[in-house]
Amino acid sequence: GCHAGNHQPCNGYCRRSHPTITLYFEPPSSTIAIISHPLGPFVEYFRQKASSDDSIIQISPMYCILDGFVREHATTLRADFAPHLVSIAQNALEASDAAHKEYVRQTSVHLQRAQRRFDQLEVVLDICRQHRLGDDLDVFSIHCLRQANRSMGRIAALMMEQKMQAAQIVITPFVDGFEVDGYSVFGRHGDGDTVVRMEHGNSVEYSKRSPIVCQPKMMHSAIDDGGQVDICSNDNKESSNAHPNAIDGVSLMSIAEQKLIEKSTRMHSYRASATGDDGLFGWHCEELSFATLEREWGDIMVHEYVGQRVMIGFRFGTGQVIPLASYYLPPTIPAGFHCVNKPSLRLRCHVTQNQVSQVDEVTMSYRGSVEDIRVDVGFLGLVRAQARWLVDEVEERQRVIQQRRPLLDFEKEYLTEVRRMASAG
Repeated sequence: GCHAGNHQPCNGYCRRSHPTITLYFEPPSSTIAIISHPLGPFVEYFRQKASSDDSIIQISPMYCILDGFVREHATTLRADFAPHLVSIAQNALEASDAAHKEYVRQTSVHLQRAQRRFDQLEVVLDICRQHRLGDDLDVFSIHCLRQANRSMGRIAALMMEQKMQAAQIVITPFVDGFEVDGYSVFGRHGDGDTVVRMEHGNSVEYSKRSPIVCQPKMMHSAIDDGGQVDICSNDNKESSNAHPNAIDGVSLMSIAEQKLIEKSTRMHSYRASATGDDGLFGWHCEELSFATLEREWGDIMVHEYVGQRVMIGFRFGTGQVIPLASYYLPPTIPAGFHCVNKPSLRLRCHVTQNQVSQVDEVTMSYRGSVEDIRVDVGFLGLVRAQARWLVDEVEERQRVIQQRRPLLDFEKEYLTEVRRMASAG
């Protein structure tokens, strides 16, 4: 075969003329492959395919009819040979993609029927919701269902409320963190697996304590719109009147529907507490700083102890924990209540004690505990977290699909919505 000057296989840039396979689209759903030269590997390839696959018809050694659309055959042939040996005729891919989309639409008869039967569908969906549909759908699917149309939005709002009641917020304490590549030696008290995270360009090792499950405690008036708007506040009367489903102040929804949507978008509180020496979780560690043994360092001012990190996630039942956020508790955090606000998520943490003391010239001691944690989160916060968890998987799945056929409009819209929610907060 053709080789470049360094005896490597040709990659198409040698400027020589190569035998090629050119693909044409034959309506309604076939591809024609024409070989430019009777090259042995090409002819034998299609001969074997035609003898083993009834969907391939070899009219002549240089002319074959392939069942299926151009994109899929182009992907297969370029993988079996080389990309520069397979070309697509002008406008063939566009025509094939358009026909492929129409073919998929026509075969999805159940989707067309569903669009004509919204009233019946709402009844069916509500019956399914009362049994187990809400359990089968994840929060992002319910988020998409809510946006489909008004009927589905009502069912989705009921599912959202059920999901928030069933959700478990899982707190995983990472304690006694320190820089892996430092000079200090650390002695931890207590059990726990070690985990290493990259933080600000440094490798930090923590002791991972047992997860703490927070159950739902209450629902309050803050709406999860990404900014925690309190619907009971007089300062928000103007914004609450500017309802997206109202024209000139006249609501297009019934009062019952408005209350349903309002209830489903409120923040929910999840709380865990424990008393005792270590409360919910504690930390206790000594740092022996070898850097301070060198004369030029002077004293014990070089500390490589990082502190604690609270990892927050959510799950349903015994399912996988999906990360929500993480919060950092520095070594010198004072005892008391500490609150952190983020879009769609708030944390209140009660640090009952935190003692930092110098034991001797080269040793520091760190000891503290947390006895109460409360997490406020809304449905939108769970949706955003799941979108961040899904985005890589969806992008890879659609990349594979594109090798076989063009993406349909609803697939593109789904990926766009996943990316939008993943980057929202």
